Amino acid sequence: MATESDPAVTQVTVVLNTPDDWFTWLFIRQNVANRHGLWQYINPDVAKETLPELTEAAEPQLIDYQAGAVRLSDLTADDRESYRWECDRWERRRSEYRTQTKAMADLNTDISKTIAVRHIHLIKDHESPYDQLVALKNFLCPTDSTRRRELANKYNALKVAPQAAKKFEQWLSDWTYITAQGKSIKLPETEGNRPQEDFLITCKALDQVYAKSCLREIFKHEAQGTTTKISSLETYVAEMITYLRRTKPHSTGLAVSAAELGIANSTGHQQRGRGNRDGVRQTPTCICGKKHWYTDCLILNTRHPQRPNGYQPTADEARKVQEALKDPKVNTRINTALGRWAARQPQSARKLRMDDGKPL
Repeated sequence: MATESDPAVTQVTVVLNTPDDWFTWLFIRQNVANRHGLWQYINPDVAKETLPELTEAAEPQLIDYQAGAVRLSDLTADDRESYRWECDRWERRRSEYRTQTKAMADLNTDISKTIAVRHIHLIKDHESPYDQLVALKNFLCPTDSTRRRELANKYNALKVAPQAAKKFEQWLSDWTYITAQGKSIKLPETEGNRPQEDFLITCKALDQVYAKSCLREIFKHEAQGTTTKISSLETYVAEMITYLRRTKPHSTGLAVSAAELGIANSTGHQQRGRGNRDGVRQTPTCICGKKHWYTDCLILNTRHPQRPNGYQPTADEARKVQEALKDPKVNTRINTALGRWAARQPQSARKLRMDDGKPL
């Protein structure tokens, strides 16, 4: 498992300090644990008595095949073959168990290094990652009602464009981040195509012609019953960033590209026939075989707002991902993308270290 001292690890650290940090911080912990198949053992949302236990597989015994057997020669030919197969499997499972045991210990270190010093007292009397996460959750995780109220307030605040140029970049980034958070809890304000409409209405103050044309397109699709063709919020944000960067770079402070902000078309919707015009990148093919960004892959991004509970990829998708993750360069790209996705939040404390990207 990757640790804070590993120089090869992609860094995007979020320090758990306030309730606002909880969900982003927990996403990183879950991502790290999932790389080693450990999340099922430490999920703080599950009651302790129902958690599965990480145990070492029992070594096969000769007497399991023949009563009183003490050597291979005491077994029949078929039983000897079965015994050898079971032993090989046991060796593999024992190796995996040792890897997971070490990874579980590393998780303790990972947790203690990514929380604010003032919260250390919450975990000092707890040895397991599960108990530590539960203790932190009880103190720092906002209640559902509180989170819904806070997200609604943050979302509504986005409907007023900032006056200060230096705040434009954060404001545009917050549109995608806060909306994604709202969708994850089914916040009414973020359901359907409402975010696209709200964003474009707000952008009328920046470019009335562009905003009106996009709104007309949305209304047209709604009238025709073709809402699936409506571009994503990420697409509109990326296009607005590119537009402002080219036409008003000094008045808005947007001297960087949409790609540098980590915002691009994440749904694969067509760019309304514009292709790569204005620098908007085409949606690539993910390692799972589908056309979407790494951050929108429900296999790679286990905290994606649209990922169903108990989601299971197809065998073919899982195989493709497993094979691709054997390439360290691919792991680096994926971790970088997931890290940037997790870090797009209003808070400024971002220094979290992602996992080294071992197979799922």
